[in-house]
Amino acid sequence: FLYELKSVYMLWPCGPYFLFAFFLKIAGSIFAARFVSVLCGGAIVFLIYKIAQNLFGEKSLIPKFSAIFVGFLPQFTFLSAYINPDIVTALATTLLVYASIYFLENKMSLKSALFLGVSAGAVVLCKISGYAVLCTTYALVLVSVSLRKKYFIQNMKVFFTIFGSSILVFGWFFVRNH
Repeated sequence: FLYELKSVYMLWPCGPYFLFAFFLKIAGSIFAARFVSVLCGGAIVFLIYKIAQNLFGEKSLIPKFSAIFVGFLPQFTFLSAYINPDIVTALATTLLVYASIYFLENKMSLKSALFLGVSAGAVVLCKISGYAVLCTTYALVLVSVSLRKKYFIQNMKVFFTIFGSSILVFGWFFVRNH
């Protein structure tokens, strides 16, 4: 059964490969595609710093130490050094966690809902291993929207903004490959 699933393109999104190929085509060098991984690694360290700063405050040392800890992990440094879709998936999931925090901090505004939806769409385009964080984020959205019962119209706008923008980001891939 699992062998048959490997031949289904729909289950193996190739968003990171499009990103690598885009930079390879522009620069004409394999080092440009490797540089995408380096940029993704740097962006992850920055987002980890921002997430920890939102959770623990700006004056705490935890944001600095968490960014240093992640940046100097040997596995992370290795993944950031060569062409690998795992680092792009890690960036997309880290961006999704940051977008979730941003969504809750901004009282579920439409701007934060759009950011959350685009981040969720990027995770779907990356790799199946990021779907666990995606399910957790959708559960967070459903719970937070359901807790605000007296703002039904605003909740529906937020709900459809999140799911609509995420479907706009990843829908083309699944429609084309179905």
